[in-house]
Amino acid sequence: MTLVKWHPVSEMMGLGNLLQRSFDEHSNSTSRKGIQLALDIYETEEALVLTASLPGAQREDLSVEFEDNLLTVRGEVRKTELPEGAKSLLDERGQGS
Repeated sequence: MTLVKWHPVSEMMGLGNLLQRSFDEHSNSTSRKGIQLALDIYETEEALVLTASLPGAQREDLSVEFEDNLLTVRGEVRKTELPEGAKSLLDERGQGS
């Protein structure tokens, strides 16, 4: 018989992650708060540089504005169309504005 060390905190964290994913999948989170961007921001002597990961976004669907000390990045990630006759099995990538 093999003994396995039990880590209750790890199991509770896993349960919390599972519950969060369940709520995220069943709510329309992209329309409520927008798609969350992964950003890197750094400053040089000449500029403030922002780099964003925008998977699925096309350049023509993006706009960047800076007004009254507020930087606004707007865009839209469009839903990928499935080939005719295909059936979706998993749809986790965000789409929307």
